[in-house]
Amino acid sequence: MALKFSGKWLVLYPVVPDLVVVQDQLIGLLTEIGLAGDLLDNSGAYFATGKQFLSHICFLGCSPAIELEPQSDQVFCYVQVPESGQPLSVLSTGNAFKVRRKSVLSARTAVIIGNIYESEAVPESALLAGLEAATGSVWRYAYVSTADVVTATTAD
Repeated sequence: MALKFSGKWLVLYPVVPDLVVVQDQLIGLLTEIGLAGDLLDNSGAYFATGKQFLSHICFLGCSPAIELEPQSDQVFCYVQVPESGQPLSVLSTGNAFKVRRKSVLSARTAVIIGNIYESEAVPESALLAGLEAATGSVWRYAYVSTADVVTATTAD
């Protein structure tokens, strides 16, 4: 089954741009606290939302219908942990990525909450504090919009 991953992201990242956290360590933390759930794809980077997802991500105002369950025919919320050390850079709104409310985002470690539109949701302070405690760096967030919807093969 192929899944559609949205190009609208809430990106959590450490303020130290060169900080590299081992991907497995970050995934372990996110699954332990219930933000990330089951593995969704063969790359090992995409996860369903965990049982405590809504305790860590606060949806603001009147959010439209938010799909938390994986769907093959439409985009849904997911957690992505890109391979550590690979730069995630958003340099300007003219590139493939558009960063919202921030001028530049550059990180070698990030957590992506997919299918989140600008100002639709924010991370709870306890999530950012937990990431800081685990990594030794303050974490921030930004909204990123990519032009594409990514399709990936499931782990099944």
